[in-house]
Amino acid sequence: MKIVSISEKGTEQILHILRPGDVFGELILIGKPRPFTAVALTDATVSILPLAIVRDLLATSPVFSRNYLRLLSMRLYELEQTFPALVQAWPHHRLAKELLYLAEDMGDETPKGTRLTLPSPTNSSRT
Repeated sequence: MKIVSISEKGTEQILHILRPGDVFGELILIGKPRPFTAVALTDATVSILPLAIVRDLLATSPVFSRNYLRLLSMRLYELEQTFPALVQAWPHHRLAKELLYLAEDMGDETPKGTRLTLPSPTNSSRT
């Protein structure tokens, strides 16, 4: 799954690549649609928690609340770490940083270096 921003011209910029089990849509509490699109890179199963259930879980489950706050805090931390570099960097620097991040997050060490295998975007569907 990837999270993308689609311009008015239809060009797509990848903002984040999700791994199996990752959560997205965490901004449901503000009541506005997120200005990004989730695109499946392979067959995917997506579970949806309606806003009422999220609110109920936050009100009644301290464990859920702590994990939700941790998720939001991690997303904010990542944004604060990457935003200044993205704004000031040339495109090839941004690409290099993203490749290093993906290698650290999803790479496999081999005798020849780090191998980064991403799913093929065939049969992508927007959700």
